[in-house]
Amino acid sequence: MLHKVPVHKLGIGSIFSYGFLFYLFAPVKPYLSNFLETSETSILLILTINLLIQAAIMPIIGKYIDKFGGLKVMRIGFIIGSIGICCLGLIELNYIYFQNFFWLSLCLILISTSLSMCGYECSFSTVIQLDEKNSRKNISIITFYGGIASTITWLCIFPLIDIYNLLISCLIISSLLLIYSLIINYEIKNHTHLNIQKNKFKKFNFLKLDIKQRLIFLILSISNFLNVLVFASLTLFWINWFSEIYENPSLAIILASIYGPFQTIGRLIEMFFGSKFDARITGTIGCIITAISLILVQFDNIYFSILSMILFGMGHGVITVTFGFVTNLYFDAKIYGQAKSLIASTSNIAMAIGPSLGSFLYFYSGYLMFTSMLVIKIIMTLMFALLIIFEPTNAVHKNIKFHRK
Repeated sequence: MLHKVPVHKLGIGSIFSYGFLFYLFAPVKPYLSNFLETSETSILLILTINLLIQAAIMPIIGKYIDKFGGLKVMRIGFIIGSIGICCLGLIELNYIYFQNFFWLSLCLILISTSLSMCGYECSFSTVIQLDEKNSRKNISIITFYGGIASTITWLCIFPLIDIYNLLISCLIISSLLLIYSLIINYEIKNHTHLNIQKNKFKKFNFLKLDIKQRLIFLILSISNFLNVLVFASLTLFWINWFSEIYENPSLAIILASIYGPFQTIGRLIEMFFGSKFDARITGTIGCIITAISLILVQFDNIYFSILSMILFGMGHGVITVTFGFVTNLYFDAKIYGQAKSLIASTSNIAMAIGPSLGSFLYFYSGYLMFTSMLVIKIIMTLMFALLIIFEPTNAVHKNIKFHRK
């Protein structure tokens, strides 16, 4: 039952975490470039390095999640994020101590650490720790909120910086993150009666897993890496591609923006209807839909372009939910945080190298980029579909093949 889980607060928390700790850099990047008198490419390079740092610390965060509980990790994460964003705003001050790459790197390390502690991995782990039986629907609700993080952030932050400045905007965001840490702190006190407090810490050890679970873990890790690699490689080049084939930048922006809302629609469909079907099957269907979109987008036809963006958004929306829940089919609440964080490390690596790979391929040909991503997506889909032959090993979900109500 959902009343045991502060699922909507966790969902709003995902807007705060991804919005203020990740998507924030789209409107902030030009200002940082200007204050530091460097190119935006240099800022992106530092962000890429920080994604790799984030990948390195994810296993440690996962251990803390399982040992102390997701809510406690999230509370500290929002405090760290508040400090990091506050420090980022100080770059606007004309002091040599703040306007340098060392200070920027320090800010981004704090922000990356915070995102690791407040992102989906921590939210998913929290709902599984508090109510494992209903984890699938709770995860769907959280990703629904997360799906609108970029839209809300950009609609708020762009005008906020224009009206005030970077420093004031960062101080406002920092205050909001600090307030949210207090909200999470309230939830910690409100949930002291739940079994998460009584669970003994169980260390996740890949070598001690049986052969079946090792294989499942590798399938999840590799397929997750390939899925995010495709997404990260394509994200920055939709507008370039549509501008190239239609020679209309305004139309290109409109087409590229279609997949965002439909990503949320895909998560809504999963939220209301997904529980009637096996999550591994819906995830495979989501992968197939995404692969079809990569075929359609290569045609010089406006209707195919629209349909491709709709399918790409809906497919990716379903896949995000699926990876969160399917991991729980095989790894229970006591080790879910560690398992999911290890798997998430591959996501951060893919996010770091994806844009460079996409840029390299697109330099030669947009068709080469999309065809290459299609091949990767097909491999990923076949790998993920292999999970269907493995019965769940988590006792909570072991006897459920199709999650019918």
